[in-house]
Amino acid sequence: MLRKFLSGEAVLENGGSRWINQIHRDDAAAAMLKLSETGISSGIYNVSDDRPATQKEIYEWMAGFLKRPLPHDGIDEMKRKRGWTSKKVSNRKLHGTGWVPRFPSYRDALPLLGFPN
Repeated sequence: MLRKFLSGEAVLENGGSRWINQIHRDDAAAAMLKLSETGISSGIYNVSDDRPATQKEIYEWMAGFLKRPLPHDGIDEMKRKRGWTSKKVSNRKLHGTGWVPRFPSYRDALPLLGFPN
C-alpha cells in the first residue's frame, strides 16, 4: 500500500471501505518462531497485527502523516496479488501463546521507515 501511495498509483476502491489486515515482517517472523516452540497447541493461527483498518482509513493516515493528497476514488482491482477480500482478522489466539507484536498497527511502523513527520 505504501509503495502504491508514494508512486501515485493508489486508488480508493469503492470508496475505500474494504477491510485490510496487515503485519510487519518482523512481527510475522516472531509469530512463526513463537508457534514453533514446544508446548504451543497445533492448529490454525491468524498472523496479523492488532488493528485491522479500512483501506480509506490507512490512506487517510498516510496522507496526513506524509502531507500528501488522499488517493482518488477508483474501481476495484480484481486481479490483485492477494485476491479480493474484506474481513477483519482476529489474532487473539496467537496472543494467547504469549506473542506480542512490536508493531501493533501500521501507524507504529511507518514512522520508523525514516519519513519525517
